[in-house]
Amino acid sequence: MLHIASGASRAPRIARALFACAVLSLAACSSSAEPAPPPVLTPGATRVTTSSDVVLELTSSPIQLGKNDLGVTLLTPGAELVTVSALMPAHGHGTRPPIVERDAQTGKYSVRDLILYMSGRWEVRLEVSSGGTRDDALVVVDVP
Repeated sequence: MLHIASGASRAPRIARALFACAVLSLAACSSSAEPAPPPVLTPGATRVTTSSDVVLELTSSPIQLGKNDLGVTLLTPGAELVTVSALMPAHGHGTRPPIVERDAQTGKYSVRDLILYMSGRWEVRLEVSSGGTRDDALVVVDVP
């Protein structure tokens, strides 16, 4: 004997199937994860650039309102620090470029006079060059 389900008994199965599809599509949308937030600057922090895998190490005194200095060591042979800039995303403004100098003996970079003139969250972008390719490393700085 062949049993044909009536519309009333199929409705719960259809509703469950539609619900499962909705849950799976929401999971798929949320799994297309946004990039991880940049790390907060801590002394000795190591950062990898976004696409060329240049590794750099940052050192700093505690960040403060006003002038700040950073030390940058590029751990990838042949990599060079090109520019350093800071942006306060909440207000959409930056600051003047700091002074960047390279110590010829150690190869380490000194970033001086990075002026963070407002309390709050700043993004410090370090542009590096390696093998003819330019890339950025981004760190977050919270100014008290």
